[in-house]
Amino acid sequence: MLSILTRTDHHVEDFGQLVEAGRAAYRMIHPDAGEDEVRAEVPDVSRALYEILHANDDQPPLPFPAAKPIAGLIWFLSTREAMPTGLHDSPEDPFGVAGEADESLLYAHRHLYVTAWRNGPPPMREGGP
Repeated sequence: MLSILTRTDHHVEDFGQLVEAGRAAYRMIHPDAGEDEVRAEVPDVSRALYEILHANDDQPPLPFPAAKPIAGLIWFLSTREAMPTGLHDSPEDPFGVAGEADESLLYAHRHLYVTAWRNGPPPMREGGP
């Protein structure tokens, strides 16, 4: 088996914009929804993230709405078993194969998106999730 683990970290300055992006995604899927319905269905960041993924066929869109990518990492690992494939089955530790990386890492790639942030992103403002 080949497991591909990806991580991309993003800086979000205004989580309200992320909620609005989720509401826009909901409107795209439900064009007849009224504003009260949109606000009720997408009240927070958690639901906004769901709607953004749902509108993008369950794949994170890049660039991600209201977020600036900082750095990314992709690991290609040789693994013994595949994750469960049942719709309602989730692995106990979906990234547990990373613990075996010393023996099974086939290739790793890292990318820095924002080289101007040499000391990390700006500090978060109050009001994050």
